Amino acid sequence: MVAVGLLVLLLSGMARPAASLKPNLNVSQEELILGSCAVEVMLATLSNPRCSVILVKDHHPTLDTLPRRLPFGVSVFEVRGDRQDANALHERTSSMVSEARKVGRASWCLTVVAASSDVAFLTTFARRASRSRLLRPAARLLLLTHSSLVNNSDFSSVFSKMNALTLVLEHNSNHHLQCGAYIQLPYSTPDAQAVKVALWTPQRGLALTSRLPLFPHKFFRFSSRPNLVVVTESFPTHEAVMVDDPAAPGGKRLAFNSPIANVLQLLAHTTNFTYTFVKPPDGVWGFQLEDGSWSGMLGMVSREEVDIGLGPFGIGATRAEVVDFTSPVGVYYGRIMGRRGRPEVDPWNFIFPLRPVVWTATLATLLVLPLILSLLSVCTAIRSPGRWFDDTFNFISIFLQQNIWVRRMWWWERVVVLVWMLATVVLTQSYSGNLMALLAVKHVSQPVQRLRDIVHDPSTTLMIENGSIKALYILPRPDASQVIIALHNTNRVEYIPTWDILRSIDTLVRRGHHYLIFEDVLVSAAMARDFSLTGRCDFYVAREDFMPLPFCLVCPRGHSLVPVLSERIGRIQEAGLYNHWMESLNPNFTACTNLPTKVLIKSSLSFANLWGVFLIQACGLALSLLVLCLELLCRQAAPVGSGSPATV
Repeated sequence: MVAVGLLVLLLSGMARPAASLKPNLNVSQEELILGSCAVEVMLATLSNPRCSVILVKDHHPTLDTLPRRLPFGVSVFEVRGDRQDANALHERTSSMVSEARKVGRASWCLTVVAASSDVAFLTTFARRASRSRLLRPAARLLLLTHSSLVNNSDFSSVFSKMNALTLVLEHNSNHHLQCGAYIQLPYSTPDAQAVKVALWTPQRGLALTSRLPLFPHKFFRFSSRPNLVVVTESFPTHEAVMVDDPAAPGGKRLAFNSPIANVLQLLAHTTNFTYTFVKPPDGVWGFQLEDGSWSGMLGMVSREEVDIGLGPFGIGATRAEVVDFTSPVGVYYGRIMGRRGRPEVDPWNFIFPLRPVVWTATLATLLVLPLILSLLSVCTAIRSPGRWFDDTFNFISIFLQQNIWVRRMWWWERVVVLVWMLATVVLTQSYSGNLMALLAVKHVSQPVQRLRDIVHDPSTTLMIENGSIKALYILPRPDASQVIIALHNTNRVEYIPTWDILRSIDTLVRRGHHYLIFEDVLVSAAMARDFSLTGRCDFYVAREDFMPLPFCLVCPRGHSLVPVLSERIGRIQEAGLYNHWMESLNPNFTACTNLPTKVLIKSSLSFANLWGVFLIQACGLALSLLVLCLELLCRQAAPVGSGSPATV
């Protein structure tokens, strides 16, 4: 028989927000048996000395009878007050949970023991503890309560989805008191009974009564094959279809054909559940409203109206406060999608064979070479001054491949001219070869490559999926970048619903003045879909990527299904199934990826290819005509006899 002693074990981590606990020496036999049973359960399931125990009660004396031989840190919290006042109960429970959470954060592993016969207190505490992450899926909850609550519908609906074990007093066939350990199976029918997994008696101690262990993995594989509600919405790689189902209302039910739907189907098969799809009424992923509530799919998950949010959803700090994320199915970058221009001839291609630096160096050399000759002549003092203009004209003539008139030249002059001739040969041959190649090239216009390019072009508009994680980062917050603030200040940001993305791509983006921010894999899928329909690649993806985020499924906060789904999603990722399904979604998935921005043409050159050259020639002729007119005017205005003397 378990030795029973009095416990008021308050270690340094103990907190008592209510009145201090006092030893109760007049414990009843029922309290003694229930407390001893709780000790046996904790000793049987907790072997790590770094585990902690949090004791929570409301005027329940059972916790005062726990023996001193618990080898764990123990903290005791008590909630007192009027049980009839629901608001006061919520307030006191929230305050107690906040204090208990400080202990839970510092714990290696945690077991929470709650003792009460009030179903309102127990359910309120469980919901608050789950939302505040005091009761993580790995934490264990031990409930000491009255036997009438074991099969209570409200009690079962809350604790069936937690890693909870219920201890109650009952009588055996000999009318002796004993302690029974029960679990509530998740997603059971309303009339389903709790499963008895263990029995404790003072004579025999703790013994299992079924094949299930204490605190079994209830969510690893369901025994009753429940039907879960899954919320999702259509997007380019996740299109909705209506399939025949005689059991559904109207003979039709909603279904999806997509890689993420394949993931859900595999999870349902391995976890043994069925599912029903629903769509959010507002058609958005979800964002926080002014009153603190959430809209869209995230709102339905946070309010526990559905069991799973399929998404996949990008992880965000504000989202993590209301839902729990599974392991990511993928990590994606935000990319800008725009209309790809048609191949066009650039009439200024004759400038591009040489880079601007080469053109600048060439013109500078034409000015420096005559100066070098002048300096050398000054040093030798054997050359007549005033020939700087003639030398400049000769070097320009060489560059233009024209002959020059060479007078008597010294050896240093010949060396300078020879070096310039060699440099001119290399430049002209390189220019000629590249020019012939560039004249046969058409350029594809892709003006927007960065988010900043949209800001600089006032005729463009940025489109973002409403309620998505990208929309949260594009909002004009005080800490937002100047680019985001500038876009909102000019009213060039539009938020579109999820179901309207494909139509917006086909209409607004195709016109060329709207650009869409989307995940890179979804951009590729949308481009592949358009290529399959039209046979053309009418869109392109900008070079800049931003906001790399993991995308996951979501469940209500504190749901024990999260670690089970996370483990299996991790295996799916390791096997490469999700990426394989994504690439197999469309046979043209990579048809419009990494398209060239220059297109080679095999046709004779037209005026469209060379009108820039003729324009330069026309400008030169106009300039020469202007200089000629100025010379004639200056010659007529000069006084008689001011000309040069005649040569005899």
